[in-house]
Amino acid sequence: MLRERAKTLGHFLFISDIMITIIAFFTAFYLRQASILSEWNIGTTINKNEHFVLLIIIIPIWAVLLKHYGAYNSFRKKEDTEILWIFIKTTGVGIFLLGTVIFFLQLKYTSRIFILLFGSINLTFLVIQRLILQRVSGFIREKGLNYRTVLVIGTGKRAREFTNIINLRPELGLKIVGYVDDDPVPDDKKAMGDRIIGQIKDIPGIVKKEIIDEVVIAVPRRFLNHLQDTVHILNQLGIQTIILADLFDMPARRANLTRLDGMPLLTFSAVSHREWDHLAKIITDYAGGALLLILLSPLLLLTVLAIRLTSPGPVLFEQTRIGLFGRRFQMYKFRSMINNAEEIKKDLEHLNEMSGPIFKIKKDPRITPIGRFLRKTSLDELPQLINVLKGEMSLVGPRPPLPDEVDKYETWHRKRLSVKPGLTCLWQIYGRNKIDFEKWMELDLRYIDNRSFGMDLKILFKTIPVVLLGIGAK
Repeated sequence: MLRERAKTLGHFLFISDIMITIIAFFTAFYLRQASILSEWNIGTTINKNEHFVLLIIIIPIWAVLLKHYGAYNSFRKKEDTEILWIFIKTTGVGIFLLGTVIFFLQLKYTSRIFILLFGSINLTFLVIQRLILQRVSGFIREKGLNYRTVLVIGTGKRAREFTNIINLRPELGLKIVGYVDDDPVPDDKKAMGDRIIGQIKDIPGIVKKEIIDEVVIAVPRRFLNHLQDTVHILNQLGIQTIILADLFDMPARRANLTRLDGMPLLTFSAVSHREWDHLAKIITDYAGGALLLILLSPLLLLTVLAIRLTSPGPVLFEQTRIGLFGRRFQMYKFRSMINNAEEIKKDLEHLNEMSGPIFKIKKDPRITPIGRFLRKTSLDELPQLINVLKGEMSLVGPRPPLPDEVDKYETWHRKRLSVKPGLTCLWQIYGRNKIDFEKWMELDLRYIDNRSFGMDLKILFKTIPVVLLGIGAK
């Protein structure tokens, strides 16, 4: 209910903003042609096809920026200056990106005056639109119009949390008529007073007497099985019924209702599963992995020759690692150690410089001279692009741990196995081996809780200077 109304409002504002942006573009275009601008000496050559291409570029840029800077969050409690600042940031960044695109596409007939004119007009139109909508919405609410009325079953913790959300989101247009509860505790009864308008058995009579658009069931899960008859009655009355879905009092990244052959399934996701981000990540992994292998093939060949000529043994080193939800796979690396490195690892464990179940030594005697260079420059990791193309790893994600490391994990550490491991992540760009194990885990979990396609791109770009400069490598 809340989500549907917020989505409807967001969709309306999105379409409205895009229409305003298009109107602002054509307004700037015709003013550009008008004699009123002739004194600015901006030239007379106008290429309509080029400007049409520019409009096609502008629409997605402005759509993404408006969403990013919070143009579709609630404006009900925002000051006018906050609204203005959102659109100033959108316009400023948009003009900068637009200028970059114009430069790379070499659009010769698009003047800077036109871009500044479009940005100014669009900013003005968007701000005026929001301020008008805010004031009209406030006027409607003050007059008591355009509300949907809600009856809440329950008076406990869930009911109070729901009430707080409704009070904080008046723009959704929901008004609580009252509460029904068979046995409210004294504290709830004292706090709600006359807002408790009956018991559950009284609902049919309440519906006949009051205007009720929706009924929200906000009771502890142990009482849900007692409400089956009530739900059937509400269904017969044609009244929409909503059950608050926090059945287990546990935080979830996202709750999603799906169906399996007609059976409703309520899914609690511990990590983000936005479909577009997931699709973009898959495309980036396979396309990016293949492209990098092709572009880096000369470097890969040189590395193979360097290893072969300086150290006996195989070029590639295969090691069992733990992937998504505990799946085992063989991870590939260029060999940077002597051939029997794993056999003598136990003799060196007392020299470990990392906390937790991670084994790292700054001056590891097993590392070959060429291997030290490969590790410093992270060239030894490049064969993992093969793991990416095999679907075992991603370009961005927590580093794949060893089986014996996972055996030593605490419960909260295992959440890092809930996403595919990757070539790089926050750990790589924030210090690598300079940070301890606990901080490493915190960075991985931060990535998991907040990951998005945009975040992946930022990590990839920030990894480049870290790798080139060898920051934090051992």
